[in-house]
Amino acid sequence: MNSIFHFASLFIFREAAMKYYSKSDIIKYVEVGKKKTIRVYNSLYLEIRSKGNASWVYRFQLNNHRSQMVIGVYSDTNPELMCYDKAMKQAIDYNAMVLNGDNPKLDKLRKKYHDIETVNDLADLYIEQKRKHIKTIYPLIRIYNKDIKPYIGHLLLNKVHPFDIYELVQKVVNSGRHSVATQALYLCKNIFKLGVKSQLITSNPAENYTAKEDAGGAALPRDVVLMEDDIKIMFEVFRQYPKKVPEQTYIGITLLLIFGMRKMELFSARWQDVNFDRMLFQIFADNTKSKKSLAIPIPEDTLFLFDRLKVLAGRSEYLFPARKLSTRPFISDDTINHSIADLFGKVINTREPSENVLGLAGVPEFSPHDLRRSFRTLLAAHGVPREIAERCLNHADSRLIRTYNRYEYAKERKEAHELMAKIILPLAYSR
Repeated sequence: MNSIFHFASLFIFREAAMKYYSKSDIIKYVEVGKKKTIRVYNSLYLEIRSKGNASWVYRFQLNNHRSQMVIGVYSDTNPELMCYDKAMKQAIDYNAMVLNGDNPKLDKLRKKYHDIETVNDLADLYIEQKRKHIKTIYPLIRIYNKDIKPYIGHLLLNKVHPFDIYELVQKVVNSGRHSVATQALYLCKNIFKLGVKSQLITSNPAENYTAKEDAGGAALPRDVVLMEDDIKIMFEVFRQYPKKVPEQTYIGITLLLIFGMRKMELFSARWQDVNFDRMLFQIFADNTKSKKSLAIPIPEDTLFLFDRLKVLAGRSEYLFPARKLSTRPFISDDTINHSIADLFGKVINTREPSENVLGLAGVPEFSPHDLRRSFRTLLAAHGVPREIAERCLNHADSRLIRTYNRYEYAKERKEAHELMAKIILPLAYSR
């Protein structure tokens, strides 16, 4: 009995000795904004990052395992955020859960799944998870928003019938976009597959459909290449339609043909990525498909293009800043696609298609990625060895080659890009 009383006395003494903070204390500390973490209540802490910026953190120990979780952003005035009273109530509830042997962190994660009721909810979860693993998430979002969401996004998960999937895929097929129909079908399959794995639904309504039978077949590999004559005519047409191909887009297409970069490696680049002292254009591993960084030599002949881009960009930190109000500060993925498709007489959104001026001029129908293939083909046509051309494209080598060949071909790549500048610039900027 004495030992129990002694333990309880020690516990009470320890709790009494610990510093707690009142609501007025919290307001003062957050207003000052000094970076620190303070203990507000049993297991409840406030992390102050800067003036007016703080978050509530709950720390607990369960089965000898310590854990913590952010439970809200602090605000004493915004009812949508978490004030002192709300945080205290939440901490008391979590303390009761821990005493009962439950894990508040797991419970919070499970609730996210419990709130998933519609196809839109499940699609948001799928895209959120996919975003962690792939760089190019935007095409998936675009296909979902345009070709899936309008038809089944509002439906409850248990109300989606396989025929609904068939109908939406057929609408895309009938619009002539067979490749997009296949992508839409695969996206449906993967979204509902996540639902089955998470036990939100018992079956996948898209499971029994195939691209070959129901979506017009898998897309064939593209083999379009623009040679010098095609590129010359392409730029001539572009100059006739400056409103459809603004100067930024014109310069961007020119640089894509000289550097061989992927479209968004160029259009999402910052000025800090371009080093004019060393004449290098740096692309970083997290912005490349191959997950390899590369310093691209800048031919001196292209400097006037960068000077012009600087004027057009104004004070923006990006080479190609967004032209309209957007969630992203740089140019949209679709901008160059729409410019090219419009001049081939393709339907863009709800606008009436233009005349197929590029096709009538004899230019084979191409996409922005075909410019990269054209870059590679022109290098081969002008005698640039394979290993140098592949390194210019920043293609991933086999593991064996990566292990034993560490040479970066910097001198040879510089010569290759200078060669491309001498080929492309006269075609784009003929006197």
